[in-house]
Amino acid sequence: MRPATRPQDSRRPLREVRQRAGAVRGTTGGPPSSLPQGLPFHRPCVNCRSNAWRLADGQAHSTVSIAVVVVVIAVVAIFGYVYLSGSPQPDDAQRLGGDAQRLSDISNLKDALNNYFNDNHSYPPTPGGECSGNYNNVVNLSSALVPKYISSIPKDPNPRACAYNYLYAASPDGKGYVLMVDLDDIDPATYSDRWCIGASSGTVAGYSTSYRPCP
Repeated sequence: MRPATRPQDSRRPLREVRQRAGAVRGTTGGPPSSLPQGLPFHRPCVNCRSNAWRLADGQAHSTVSIAVVVVVIAVVAIFGYVYLSGSPQPDDAQRLGGDAQRLSDISNLKDALNNYFNDNHSYPPTPGGECSGNYNNVVNLSSALVPKYISSIPKDPNPRACAYNYLYAASPDGKGYVLMVDLDDIDPATYSDRWCIGASSGTVAGYSTSYRPCP
């Protein structure tokens, strides 16, 4: 009589599967025992994706920083160029300052002449000039205007020559006058040899219709 056959353990296939799986991946979580020795084994990268995001985020910040620096440098360069190209250079500043002084002198002479006219009902006659013709003749108005109407007769701050100082001319009847000034910063093609009328009253032949008022 044959001995009774022992019932087969239904859990054996499961144990064998686990054992085989363990043999493949190794009992310690290391490289599979079936792989040749010496080959590198890499554990699954849990944070690879987040690391890639951090790397990409850092690269994006670096790119933005570089772009900001480039923009700042460009803006500074543009403002520097505009400032240097638009700012008056020393020679330009000297010319502009000279013209401002000339126009201020003419304004003071105009006030003195108007006050003289109010008292005398006519303007001073045209005096002779220190240069050819009547050029630079304003200085000879001192006898009529100084010191009652003006403390001193102004002179061009930087005349190119004697003939380019201030010029005064009155009409024969004394009811009109012109004060001529030669400016540096005006177009000589528009203003004859840069002469213009700084102040006037009435009409003076040879001047009122031949020259333009100063800009």
